Amino acid sequence: CVECTSVGGATTVPLTVQLVNFPQIWASTRFTFWAPPAISEARFSASGASILVAFDQPTDRAGMITENTISQRCASVIASSTLEKLGATPSCIWVFEINLIIYLNGNPTLLPGDTLSVINVRSRNKVSAASTSTRIVGLPTVPRFPSLAVSAPATVDPCGDLQIDAIASSPRALVYSWSGIDSGADDVVPSEADVAWDDFLATNDGPRLYVGSGTPEMIAEDHDYTVIVQVTNFMGFSSPPVALTVTKVSTPEMELLLSPPSQQVDRTDWITISAAAVFSTCPIPTQPMVYEWYLLSGPDSDELQSALATDLSQLIVPPWVLDAGVLYEFGVIVSLQDDATISSSGSAEVFVDVLPLRAVIEGGTEIVVSTGYNLTLDASGSRDLDIDSEDLSVHNLTFSWQCIFDDGIVMEYCTDSDGNLLQIDPVAMPVLPAGTLAATRTIPYVFTVTVQKRGKLPADASMPVYVVSSVLPIVSPLITEYGVTQEDGGILINAGDKFIISGTCNVEADSLAWHFDPFVNISGSMFAGADTAEFMIKEGASGLTEGTQYTLTHSCYKDGSVGTKSMIINVNQPPIGGECTVCRKNGQACTYGNLRANRPITVEFEMTCSDWADADGQEGDTLWYQYGFTDGIDTVWSNIVSYPFFVSGFPAGDWTLLARVIDAQGAITEVTVADIEVASNGNGGGNQRRLLQASCQDVLEAWDEYDQAVIELTQAKNAPRIMYTIPLIHLDVLDTATVAQDCDGDANGFIKGLADALLLTVTKFAYINLEFVEQTTSAVEIMVADIEFQSLDTIGPVAAITRHLFTELNHVAISRETFQRLANIFSSGIDIWNVYPRHDAKQFLSDLDIAAVEAARRYAIEVGAADEDPFLAPMSNHYIMQREIGSVAGHSLTAPTTDMSNELLAVHNSSVMLPSNLATVLGGHDGTKITMYMQTSYHVPFAAGMTMRSPLFSVSILNENQDVHEVTGLSEHIHVMIPLLVHNLTKNDQMRFEAQTKCMWWNPVNDTFSDEGCHNSEFAEHYMRCSCNHLTMFGVVQNVTGSCGDGVVEEEFEECDDGNTDSGDGCNQDCELEMYYACEASPSACYVPTTPAFTALSISDLTGLQGASNTITVRIVCNAPMKGGSSITVSGFLGAATGDGVLDLAVQSGDISSTSSWDQSIGSLIISLESDVATGDIIKFAFTATNPMADNVGANVTVSCEDCLVKEDFSTLSVLPLTKATIALKVDYVAAGCSNPNLFGSACNTTCVYGTVKGFVCVCPPGIFGSDCSQVGTVVASASVMIDPTVSTSLSVGGGRRSGTSVGADVPAGAVDDDHVELSLTVYDVSPQPSSDQTQIVANGPATVMGPRGQTFNKNITLYLQFDAEDVPEGNFQPSGFWLNANTGLWQNVGGTVNENGLLAANVDHFTSFAVFTLETPPDIVPEFTKAVIMDETDLQGSANEISV
Repeated sequence: CVECTSVGGATTVPLTVQLVNFPQIWASTRFTFWAPPAISEARFSASGASILVAFDQPTDRAGMITENTISQRCASVIASSTLEKLGATPSCIWVFEINLIIYLNGNPTLLPGDTLSVINVRSRNKVSAASTSTRIVGLPTVPRFPSLAVSAPATVDPCGDLQIDAIASSPRALVYSWSGIDSGADDVVPSEADVAWDDFLATNDGPRLYVGSGTPEMIAEDHDYTVIVQVTNFMGFSSPPVALTVTKVSTPEMELLLSPPSQQVDRTDWITISAAAVFSTCPIPTQPMVYEWYLLSGPDSDELQSALATDLSQLIVPPWVLDAGVLYEFGVIVSLQDDATISSSGSAEVFVDVLPLRAVIEGGTEIVVSTGYNLTLDASGSRDLDIDSEDLSVHNLTFSWQCIFDDGIVMEYCTDSDGNLLQIDPVAMPVLPAGTLAATRTIPYVFTVTVQKRGKLPADASMPVYVVSSVLPIVSPLITEYGVTQEDGGILINAGDKFIISGTCNVEADSLAWHFDPFVNISGSMFAGADTAEFMIKEGASGLTEGTQYTLTHSCYKDGSVGTKSMIINVNQPPIGGECTVCRKNGQACTYGNLRANRPITVEFEMTCSDWADADGQEGDTLWYQYGFTDGIDTVWSNIVSYPFFVSGFPAGDWTLLARVIDAQGAITEVTVADIEVASNGNGGGNQRRLLQASCQDVLEAWDEYDQAVIELTQAKNAPRIMYTIPLIHLDVLDTATVAQDCDGDANGFIKGLADALLLTVTKFAYINLEFVEQTTSAVEIMVADIEFQSLDTIGPVAAITRHLFTELNHVAISRETFQRLANIFSSGIDIWNVYPRHDAKQFLSDLDIAAVEAARRYAIEVGAADEDPFLAPMSNHYIMQREIGSVAGHSLTAPTTDMSNELLAVHNSSVMLPSNLATVLGGHDGTKITMYMQTSYHVPFAAGMTMRSPLFSVSILNENQDVHEVTGLSEHIHVMIPLLVHNLTKNDQMRFEAQTKCMWWNPVNDTFSDEGCHNSEFAEHYMRCSCNHLTMFGVVQNVTGSCGDGVVEEEFEECDDGNTDSGDGCNQDCELEMYYACEASPSACYVPTTPAFTALSISDLTGLQGASNTITVRIVCNAPMKGGSSITVSGFLGAATGDGVLDLAVQSGDISSTSSWDQSIGSLIISLESDVATGDIIKFAFTATNPMADNVGANVTVSCEDCLVKEDFSTLSVLPLTKATIALKVDYVAAGCSNPNLFGSACNTTCVYGTVKGFVCVCPPGIFGSDCSQVGTVVASASVMIDPTVSTSLSVGGGRRSGTSVGADVPAGAVDDDHVELSLTVYDVSPQPSSDQTQIVANGPATVMGPRGQTFNKNITLYLQFDAEDVPEGNFQPSGFWLNANTGLWQNVGGTVNENGLLAANVDHFTSFAVFTLETPPDIVPEFTKAVIMDETDLQGSANEISV
């Protein structure tokens, strides 16, 4: 249709059909003709790395995008005549249906003005013929001129060579123009020398200018030489010329090279400037160098001064320190450490670009809203990109809105449903009420926000809004924290990166769905959540195509309607177009081809990457470079730099060199550069590990080379080079260290040198990468594991290295392998502490503890949703787990143990019970996720006089952001159970152990243990339970000052101490008195006494409360044999009773016959022996006594044997006062167990408010409750009744917390013997609180007192108690009855069930104070059989079998 004028590829014309012979017979219709798509525009992108092609109509994308695949093959769409000019590996990517991007790669030759031809492109409906359209390729709409930086020294000495590097980036080779005369200086007539210099420079057309020391054109000394360089790219765009001056001086000096000498960055970039000080080839001394950085121009700040304070050869300025729109100039002076007169200086410029404003309207690609809902326009994501803050108010932006309605006929400003001009508030988030806008069906309202700020150009963003009358599900704006938000509101991500996005529906949807356009199959394992509110692309996923723009849509389906929200996802195209090469340095010159060096480290190679471009980057985006080397096993990467060349030496071995080109968004193109060979001492290549088979001479010579290289790198303070090469030297050389030690080499000295070099790097160099951390951790692991290197010289640097690696370098992630290495280092550190228990070794442990907590924090960030992960080493176990607070609060958590060398640890692991109010302590809720980190370390010694009796057990809690919580000052204590590393103790040692052992914690501030805030809450044979008010590293420590055999009698543990541990001398090996002996003084003088006497070994000391009934046990021994017929009298028990008056006596050898009688009136007990008792045989008897109701009795209890008959000629035994007897029966003894009579508890730190302290217990009077008697109750109901022992008795009373229910008791017949017992019942309005040690129960009902207090019953009675059912938590929680034990201050469980009236019915056998508490119980276990084994040996008929089931 030659004359047709198509619109969007289509032309509609009238079509008439006639019969040839009968023209009056005809028919007509309208016919649509679809023309083949034609190229409307083809031009290079601004960078020149791609070609942008636009068509005049939507296309079928040449069939390259189908439902199942996306093709990037340019052969599908580009004619062969054009394809051969696009390079070896071009890629063609469609952006929707009308635009095609051609990424050029692999030496393309297409130039502006060449013809571009396409094939196979049809109209979107595939009706048209295939297009063969052509178009001349034009220049970019907005040209981007090459940026150029020059690296050059300010001076060169008579012996030095001059090297100048011109640094520029382009996807193709650049043309470099060098000159020595400023053509703009018309008033200056160049000399002949200047012309010769200019002619010499003009011969150079590469990026590097090299001028040897003897070059005739640069022979004059103390003369300034001008150098001008300019670059031009293949599109004809040239950079501004860069001019500089180099002075050739007459005296030798250091030459200082700054890289880069100038750079253009923005506030988000790291800025790195390297100063390379090169000593002259003239004879001048070389020493360690001192670098001093300073600010020449530009605004100063504390953060900038902190960066300038470095003494390394690199200046590193973190992001957001420099101001936008400012040209900074930094200076550096480098001088010799011992001679400051030998120095050199230089400067470098940094221009910080002004970033634009960014306007964003949240909501994806469009908004669909019903007339029945409010419309919220959200531009709160708009930003001034030069400001580092998420707080919108800090950006000082102003907002204005406009709305346009275009129906294709008339474009006009929007009106509301009443026809009035639409008014929109000038705020970041205006809200249009429901009904403001009329429904428009398929035509959108287009809202545009303009964001403004003084001093910057405004930024706009638009959003189409479709208003419908039907009620649709509303999908919230899609939210993601991944990727980079672009100016159009889309998200830029890298292929293979993890990506999570979420959206919510305002109704409970029938179903949810996510889908991509172009289509991506998201049903595979690399995607998750395709039918949920949160969609995830997993790390490493290969489903998205680099350089492609996708629309990701979230759909919410409800009752046949669907609501959607979309977001543009741009997948970043990695850098393309260039190559990377390597040469071996020979002075300033570079040799290509011969890639072999005869010395490690000090012979240098230079890697250069050229002709690379960021095809889809923005103007001002910088390419970054990283260089590495590998032997196929270990790989080491340099830090990331902004200049495209890298100079380094390498360890001995055969290496493959690698390079990475990285764009501004982190997309990486990795290339293999070349293979090189580095010989050791001229003995050929091969990895250093081969030295294990070499002679001692070979090893030591190779070692000397490494040692010299380490010294030179450390002297030059070249931290990046150290970071790059030293870790692999460690891995290679440490294997040979033992060989060198055997060869009389200084292994420890060399290791210390390596450790010092590493310490310089980790403490002074700001930018450390993951590979360095992993390599260094591996090296440290080897260093501390070999006992050959464990000395105090290496402990210090190694400890500091470890702490710095894991605490200060917090931008580096921690892998699982690295954390396992840390566990191994920790284990070796404990070994070192055992060998060197001095301050340096203790500091090592303290450093490792701090490092481990930080490493666990960053590992938890890295693994994300990992449930739990143990890291096990022989002497150090680490355990990381993630939980919700509600699942750990009030529960015991156990840390796994692997040290089976101690059989106790195989059974008893360390564990911690966190407080039930943990959510409140941490400022969260039961659903808040936390990370628990537990660490157990074994066999750690302690300071003089103290001994560790347990592993060290450390507990840390991290919040959802993986920040460590400082948990201190808890009102509800943490309970830690720690296994004890002791067993089979002697009796004396056991007594000492129980008395001298404390729960303590490691204080890393002063490297010591402390017991502040901790106390022993339970002591058992194999473990100690500690109660502490904070989290830290815990241990059980024994104060071992004083011991049996030291000649000092410790009455608490020893009966004697004669200065030795021999038995048979009166004082045995356990410092116990031997039979027939008496001992006096300290040290003990032991002898056999001549006068018979009693010794009271013990008398029970139960409860001293008035009126209490006790069983009294007496053990006495005589130092002489007693004959039958002897009579023993025990007197002083006033108000006591013994039942039937007959006692059973026993001795060690068995029962003896005796009679006994009790004289109630005088309180004496007379025992008559009917058989002989041997010397030293212990006589033991017991009786029941009731404490008197007075405070002054029981003080003179005595045991006498006035009528004892002895076999030897001893005189009559004298009366022996038993002072311990008063412990049992003297009522006023049980007063206060603490020095302050108002305090009680094992730690004497709790106040007894309204009660009386009895020993260590607070006893409450009637009407007072709580373990500290602080709760005063008001009587809300009471009643009483006399009990008839022959019939059942019931008592109930209303009131309390729940109206309509009654508290009461049922007493069965025969429960009491006395008919004068009055049953009383009192209900108070207070819920008693449990003891601080009873963290597992919660009060849930009023206190109820049953009287008479202390009344016991022959049969159980039933109590009915009130409780608050609505306060019982869901799950395995239930109410239970408890009674208050006044002796211990603890509430004791009696159980009970809930009856039909909502009361708790519980059976008890005594009366006291009762209440209901809630406690967690384990889930019911349903019994079930498990099929066991049935033997079926023989099945023959009639045979006999033994069947086992």
